Amino acid sequence: MKTIREQKWATTAKRGCDACRCGSTAGDHLEFATLQADWGPSSQHDGEKYEVRLCESCFFGTLGYVKQLRRSHVMFEDDYDPSADARLGLIVENGNHDEDKT
Repeated sequence: MKTIREQKWATTAKRGCDACRCGSTAGDHLEFATLQADWGPSSQHDGEKYEVRLCESCFFGTLGYVKQLRRSHVMFEDDYDPSADARLGLIVENGNHDEDKT
């Protein structure tokens, strides 16, 4: 989750999660995840930029969908390791940074 205190994000608190529209605050901090895309010349969406802010619940629902999508693409590969799916995208756990977790 991204924690933001800057004034420019004040509209995010009013807008809430882009998926469910609920607010996402913890005390005086805004907490949300950001899904971003900036498509380049070799894509079908050249020049388009996207940013979607998600509350914790919607983020983990979206991450669950991505994990399911990944499984459907790789589950029949010889080197498929289902335990890797559980940690997909996780780079810091309990304050410990580990590059091998992605």
